[in-house]
Amino acid sequence: DLSMNRQLTTIPFGGIRTLARLKQLRISGTSITVIPDLAFKDLNNLEEIVLLEPQSHVEYHIGNRSFAYLPSLTKLTLNNFKLAHFPNLTGNFKLEDLYLDHNEIKVLPTNLCDILPNLFELRVSGNNLEALPKLSGCKKLAILVVDSNRIQSFGDSLNGLSSIVDISAKYNRIKSIEENDFKGLTQLDKLLLEENKISNIHKNAFSDLTNLKDLILTDNNFPELPTLGLVAVETLSIKGNSKLKKFPSPRHLPNIKILHLYYPYHCCAFLNARKGIYNNNNTTLNITLSNGDQVFSKWIWLADDLENMTSFDPEDIDSSTYEDTSQPKTSPHDEDILNKKIKCTPEPDPFFPCEDLMGDWVLRCGVWIVFVLALCGNATVIIVILASHTKMDVSRFLISNLAFADLFMGIYLGFLAVVDVSTLGNFKSYGVEWQLGPGCRTAGFLATLSSELSVFTLTVITVERYIAIKNAIRVNRKLQLKTAVIVMIFGWVFALVTATLPLLEVNTYGKFSVCLPFETDDKKSIVFLVFLLCLNAAAFIVILFCYILMYCSIRGSNAWNASDFRVAKRMALLVFTDFACWAPIVFFSLTATFGSSIINLSQAKIFTVFVFPLNSCCNPFLYAIFTSHFKKDLLAICRRVEDKYPFLKITKQRMSFSRRSSYSGAVSENPNIYLRVRRFSLPVFARGFNNSITTNGRGSDSSNSNKISLDTNPIGHDGNDHLLTERVTSV
Repeated sequence: DLSMNRQLTTIPFGGIRTLARLKQLRISGTSITVIPDLAFKDLNNLEEIVLLEPQSHVEYHIGNRSFAYLPSLTKLTLNNFKLAHFPNLTGNFKLEDLYLDHNEIKVLPTNLCDILPNLFELRVSGNNLEALPKLSGCKKLAILVVDSNRIQSFGDSLNGLSSIVDISAKYNRIKSIEENDFKGLTQLDKLLLEENKISNIHKNAFSDLTNLKDLILTDNNFPELPTLGLVAVETLSIKGNSKLKKFPSPRHLPNIKILHLYYPYHCCAFLNARKGIYNNNNTTLNITLSNGDQVFSKWIWLADDLENMTSFDPEDIDSSTYEDTSQPKTSPHDEDILNKKIKCTPEPDPFFPCEDLMGDWVLRCGVWIVFVLALCGNATVIIVILASHTKMDVSRFLISNLAFADLFMGIYLGFLAVVDVSTLGNFKSYGVEWQLGPGCRTAGFLATLSSELSVFTLTVITVERYIAIKNAIRVNRKLQLKTAVIVMIFGWVFALVTATLPLLEVNTYGKFSVCLPFETDDKKSIVFLVFLLCLNAAAFIVILFCYILMYCSIRGSNAWNASDFRVAKRMALLVFTDFACWAPIVFFSLTATFGSSIINLSQAKIFTVFVFPLNSCCNPFLYAIFTSHFKKDLLAICRRVEDKYPFLKITKQRMSFSRRSSYSGAVSENPNIYLRVRRFSLPVFARGFNNSITTNGRGSDSSNSNKISLDTNPIGHDGNDHLLTERVTSV
């Protein structure tokens, strides 16, 4: 062992050649840079040479025949020596293990198996190989490792290599696996093809691999996985293969134990199948093995074929093969099959459900309620504001923008609600197509656009209210409509850009079934998510700060407008409702992003699907529908519709209120009151004439009530009924 001897620059040939009985030579961490031809000549008993860890910045000179004619050599290791050519190993007939990792070898000799007939293990990782020679002549070759090369296909290089047990060809450029690539590899136990560019696998590519137990196909791009021949596979990995939307059923992989998949939905069938017994109406079907494990294994996965059946009769089973008994006669081996557990990752969870998108009926009903209210409420607000003849002011303009934002959230919930109903009980069969399809991307785009535009608009509304109340007397210092339009154009552009980024692979909408951009697997996705959450948190801080300033400005001051104060209170309720919906999302998302999950996934789904969009259904009622201005605008629109379409005439019963409810007790309590008085509408030429309202008081001795009469010229009465509000001063 000459390791770690920095003083050595060349191999001490004179001293080594005198060691005729030397069997093992190990050199690592030295300054040796030259190994001449026949450097180890006459060492006929040398069995192992290991040369490791050379200096990376040094140029090495290794003779072409430096390791030739060593009749007893069984193992040769030459790693990291920048070898440009395969060394001449003539005369090394006993060589079994050859390690040439991390060199610069481009080609292996075509007569490799003739030179090394006893080769058992060949490792040539980290070189520049573009193809493999025909290795069928290496009758004893069991392990082949060619990772990190430039191999594009196997061709016929492995055909008939019946002795091979382990093949590793990770990190190459293999584009497809053809029908004959693994022909005759009947003893192959492990096949590692991780991170290639495999886009196609022939349906018969694995047909001869009947003893294969480990198949690793991680990080490739093939859309279909053939299973012919994979009856013995116990470990299968296809992580990182997003194009494989449909995964084989459990009955095609009867001996599987460990699965590493890309989509959690693919695990559903395997996690359910591991029970091994089909239950129907609390009745257990016990199946007794009679014709061996192969026949029995087909019935273990019976549930997979019957998952869409509504009924099942145990008598349909052929009694000549299986018996339905209360105490099945199963062997210990059968029990192992029935009770075996399958480890499958990633496991389904509330965001990747097997049965239903919503998970339970409470959440499902809640989502439908929020969806209907958000859609109808915001659509009504938009229609009334746009159809109203009232002059557009800053408040109406901002409220209409907020209604549009919340309408998008309602449409997003509509996508989820419809998908949930249409895939009820079997979401696992459609989950992948939904997440990767245009529907999920559209829904996610609308949700992100809605949330960012809503938060931005609420911030502008709050700032506008603060400016209006702070400058209640100075009208010229209030926010002007032109300025509000410019600000909202910026808000729309910002929200659109933010919602578009996940479509450009900055985060993604297809990671979760709810189609929100919560991807955290790479740095740019984390930065995007943290940016949005922090931005929303900052917006709410601004909103809260503005309302504190408004309160301080109003408190103790008489120079404020009562109307502005009422609007401010209403907006405060609106903003804090929105804050109550968004604050938990921001908090729990940030903690989860940095690896600290405070709530479980079921609770997180409730926050995401129900609480997150809840404010979108509350907003139209809080800021518009429940206000008197909105009611007046709606009433005016109804009147215009009635005038234009007489057949839609609003009847007297629908528009009138009982006089008792209109003014009962009101006059005695307030000196100035508003009374709603019905009158019959007059023709155009008669309206506004000969109408008078008189109020007669009976004095202090009389009743506390006032007598109110309306004298109306009946000429031209057309039967229409309207509400007239008049201000009356009691006597």
